[in-house]
Amino acid sequence: MVFIGEIETAPSIGSIGRICLDSENDRLKGLLTQQVDSKAELMGLLEMSLSGLDPSSASRVTLRCFAGPDLRRLSNFLGLNYSFGPFRIGLEAAVPLNGRGHLLYLGDNLESRIPSSRVIANERRLTNLARQAAQRPARSLPNGYHASLLPPGFGLESGDLNDVVGIYAQAYRSYTVDLGLESVGRMVRNGLTGIVRNLEGQIVSLTVGEIVQAGRFSLCEISDSATDPGEATGGLNIQAKMAVIGELVRRNIDVIFTETRANQAAVQIGNFRLGLEPCGFLPWHCQISSELTDVVDPTDQGFGSLIVFSLSDRSRRQYEEIGN
Repeated sequence: MVFIGEIETAPSIGSIGRICLDSENDRLKGLLTQQVDSKAELMGLLEMSLSGLDPSSASRVTLRCFAGPDLRRLSNFLGLNYSFGPFRIGLEAAVPLNGRGHLLYLGDNLESRIPSSRVIANERRLTNLARQAAQRPARSLPNGYHASLLPPGFGLESGDLNDVVGIYAQAYRSYTVDLGLESVGRMVRNGLTGIVRNLEGQIVSLTVGEIVQAGRFSLCEISDSATDPGEATGGLNIQAKMAVIGELVRRNIDVIFTETRANQAAVQIGNFRLGLEPCGFLPWHCQISSELTDVVDPTDQGFGSLIVFSLSDRSRRQYEEIGN
């Protein structure tokens, strides 16, 4: 087993180097920085990282670690069923690490936190429909609209910040983190933020890339995406994400990924058009909801299922060609 460093925390990615209780979303969650090269090493890592934690403290467990490039048969992990109290932790997603292995998502829900089979089937069907719909060309920005990155350390003017907080307030009923003025300002300033401005120069769509370095691996989760509801049908957010992805590829970030709501077709269509591919399914992963849903789950208790998408190697090469 190779230890590859330890970091503290990141708002979207979560605790790094350890598993912590995320009380807001009633889950134990963390990104472990160890690399495993066999199922036996993975079982040992689970034993070590979960030791001392109370399985009754949460209704979900989500942990991630790295599988090395020599572990070519991820199918060896498909039967993983690690016992942690009432949980049976298994492989939920595997994100390619730019030819250097995989980032593994491992987790389980209590029975009370499992969406119905009908809803899961509908969400899977929605993803298939989104892939088909993505074959149609994406819309270009309306005349006078402009997509860009906010400069590093950029201090948003009060009008901009109020616009952004207003967009988030309208886009989400509940979310994984606080979306107030202070937290949003910190999130936008510290992340790699793509925006779209309208004719009047107002920010009408944005997305944030959260970059962390975990030893030899650099990761970016593209998250906190939102569009002014009055502009929601214009396909603007894909342009903000494209700006972020292009810069991440230029920086040679090892893994570029996003966790997208499983009940929203429009966002998934955008992911496919951006060259992102699904890598796994996280049932009722976090507290997240909005009025904009394509699959209705009346039993969701405020929890939303997510699909992990990551930038494929083929798409990465296409971004590199565009950048050159």
